[in-house]
Order: sequence, then structure tokens, then C-alpha cells
Amino acid sequence: AKLLGMAPQLSVPVLIRDTLNLILVQLIGLRGELGAMLAFQQRLAAAALRAAEIGNDELQFVVDCATGNLAAQLANHNAAMAPLNKLLLVVNILLELASLPPIELLPGLGEQLSPEVLDVLDVTITVLEGALAAIPL
Repeated sequence: AKLLGMAPQLSVPVLIRDTLNLILVQLIGLRGELGAMLAFQQRLAAAALRAAEIGNDELQFVVDCATGNLAAQLANHNAAMAPLNKLLLVVNILLELASLPPIELLPGLGEQLSPEVLDVLDVTITVLEGALAAIPL
């Protein structure tokens, strides 16, 4: 059975399936992390507003520190998305050969997260799940 999987007729679909699975698992994990970071960003905004309302400099210092940490996390996620976009480019070439629509590349996160980034990830995850289901193995 393993030897049969090495035949070109079977190895290419297996390669595509495994590549799609790799990207899908990464995107699902990224989506979860970004969702948690978005909720944290919103809590930080509320804490900053509260610190300004009561004039608490210590609280504002903590909020500023946490905001800096969040910005560093976002920068790391931006850097981590570059290899995923390269894989998506390869998958898009394969999808084009199969006359299928391409998958949208992942957007940059910038310095502030927005729910729209999660929407793009949700669409990409759905498309990848559909593509995986369509691979006959």
C-alpha cells in the first residue's frame, strides 16, 4: 500500500491533500489565537478608558505595557503568515491547473486587529475544507 502511494498518479493528490491539511491546521490555530488577541485588545481599550476616567497612572502604565506586548505578538503573527502565504501561492497554482478559483491570501494584521481579519480566515478555512473534501482518496 505504501509503494502504491508513491506512484505519480496517487502521490500528487496525496501531496496536495497533505499540504492543504498543513495549511488548514495552521489557519485554525491562527484563527483561535487571533480571536483571543482581539478580545484582549478590546479589554485593553476598556481598561485604558477606565484609567483615563479615574486618572490612574499605574493602571495606564500596565495597559501600555500590555499593549506593547500585544503589538509584539501581532508582529510575530505577521511574520509567521508569510510562509503560509507562500504555501497558498503554490496551492493556488495547483487550483488553477484544476480550473478552480484561487484561495485569497492572508491579509497583514497591522498594528490593530479587526474582526475583518477573522472573517477572511473563516472564508479561507471554509474553502480549504471544501477543497480537502473534493480530493478523491
